[in-house]
Amino acid sequence: MAKKDTQSATEPDLVVTGRDGSQYIFVWAKQAAGESDAGEVDFADQLRAAIEKSGVSQYQLAKVADVPQTAISKFLRGNDIRLSTFNRLANVMGFELKHKPSKMPKTKKPAKKSS
Repeated sequence: MAKKDTQSATEPDLVVTGRDGSQYIFVWAKQAAGESDAGEVDFADQLRAAIEKSGVSQYQLAKVADVPQTAISKFLRGNDIRLSTFNRLANVMGFELKHKPSKMPKTKKPAKKSS
């Protein structure tokens, strides 16, 4: 989890802004190293850390996010959860994901067949 670095020459791939205004900047590891393939960012780890840091109980979070407390418990222990559950938790915790179309993979046009 890297805090915002204004000195970085690399354009971020993703900016996550919390409700409190804190920003986390993500740059895919392979791009930062000069490679062409994008690495993976573990958004689940980011959300787990935010939940644990907040001090809110699993019960309170479950009520506010309208998800089962057992799902939160399993998630915090490292298990996978449904995407809809993840989205609800991320929303409640104040995460905002911004889409950057310029970072999307480029598709190749099919080659024209010569007759």
